[in-house]
Amino acid sequence: MTTSPIWTRCRSGLDRCSCSPTIGRPREGVTFWQVSPPVALERWNRMGLGRVYVDGGALISDFLGQGLIDDLVLTKVPVLLGDGLPLFHPIPLSTRLRLEAVKTWPSGFVNLTYSRVKKGG
Repeated sequence: MTTSPIWTRCRSGLDRCSCSPTIGRPREGVTFWQVSPPVALERWNRMGLGRVYVDGGALISDFLGQGLIDDLVLTKVPVLLGDGLPLFHPIPLSTRLRLEAVKTWPSGFVNLTYSRVKKGG
């Protein structure tokens, strides 16, 4: 079981949901879980959700490590840190990605959208 808490915020009428390891104060439309990524995915499927936004280094790494991420958006920021934390925590498998889109912003930010290459694809 993941040690990262998962909070889920869903808007009624939408097939989208977001989750993050950061727990805020209790509020309407937000549920809190501490379950493994496969259990969370099963719950979201039962809820009829088509897409879920997963955020947070440890949390996203838990999902990546179990092959549960289909799409990934990375944002590059035009700042050289020189030192810092890795984007992802160590994961037990390699994941091949296909670049689907690139979007640039006037600020210099660049969004890179990838899809996971499925086995045999």
